[in-house]
Amino acid sequence: MREVFALSSISSFEPTGSRTKEKTASTGTKGRFLPLGLLLAALLVFSPAKRAHPQDARTNFFLPQNPVAAAYVLGRLSNQELIAAPRSEFVYVALLQRPGLERKYRIEALQGLATNRHTDPLSELLRTLSELDKKGETAQDALRDLLSILLESKPAELTPKRETLVNLAAQSQLALTREIGFVALVTADESIEAAWKQAESSSSHLLDLLLAVPMLRDARARAAAYPKIEPLLHGGNSPELRRAAITAIVAVPGQDTETFKTLAALFRAGMERPAAIASLQRIPSKAWPKDAIEPLVNSLLEDLQGTAASERTGRDFSNALQFATDLASFLPDEKARNLAKTLRGLGPTIIVLRAVYEQLRYDKQLIVVEAGKAVAIVLQNEDAMPHNLAILAPGFL
Repeated sequence: MREVFALSSISSFEPTGSRTKEKTASTGTKGRFLPLGLLLAALLVFSPAKRAHPQDARTNFFLPQNPVAAAYVLGRLSNQELIAAPRSEFVYVALLQRPGLERKYRIEALQGLATNRHTDPLSELLRTLSELDKKGETAQDALRDLLSILLESKPAELTPKRETLVNLAAQSQLALTREIGFVALVTADESIEAAWKQAESSSSHLLDLLLAVPMLRDARARAAAYPKIEPLLHGGNSPELRRAAITAIVAVPGQDTETFKTLAALFRAGMERPAAIASLQRIPSKAWPKDAIEPLVNSLLEDLQGTAASERTGRDFSNALQFATDLASFLPDEKARNLAKTLRGLGPTIIVLRAVYEQLRYDKQLIVVEAGKAVAIVLQNEDAMPHNLAILAPGFL
């Protein structure tokens, strides 16, 4: 007996105020005490005798003049409270830097800051990226949100900012910020050539550029990267650089079949197996070469059977087991049945479900599992928008 789950993508934003940890981190005060003077300033903003800059008598909302104290006060607000706050330069900055807010509030904040500072929204966006970079790892969700806005910029708009983009790619402390800098550079140039020349002298910069390739919206720029990326899969490159190349190459259009063969050969040779499996799974099944499927699935089975029982709940094992199951379905019927039975005995049924980038859907529309057998669903979302997965009984809302 089998149970069938039909899937549809349900996309929504996090409930406002739900990311307490991220909100605290975004104030820049996590792990250290606010200076006494600033703490008093933050407290006194609500004192009848010490009200600073009344902005809206109806909401009784006040902010101190000191930027650090203002950031502290705003950082204590929930997302909903921040959205409702009377607009000011400090509030606009908080709306840009707070993770989990809807896109429209980011756009409003960029336009508001540009008006207040007599600049333009793109300049304020690049400035915010640099400021978030200084906040460290806690700023990465907000950085990803802003990347989608940056990618809407046309090359003609980005070109005058090229020096800023070069600095963003070369000097930022976070890898994600450097990758964003390279994405913007390639977009501005409408070519990967100049950015590649800039990056290839440094293995760390080349690593950043490789990981930026999947973020590029220009398919032509990604396609032009293939002859540069493919050689990095071989030879004496560092493992880290080779893994980045494995990640980048599946983002190149028009090379799916060749890339499948190359990555399958790497797996069979025992090189970077988890990274190779993760990238192979991103190649559409219609591009899988038939003659490469059986050798690969046999190699996968051998690797899975050789994995210790204590390691069979890890992500790498789950990915490999799921991929072997997917591959097995393309074999002749009898072989497919026998292999599927063997694979089922190696661990729980593990379903890896991925959000398809910017398409508001998952990469699987149907999940078939065996009744009574444990099932683990791994939801991987690399989209800019949060996704939800609801598992419901038939006939229930």
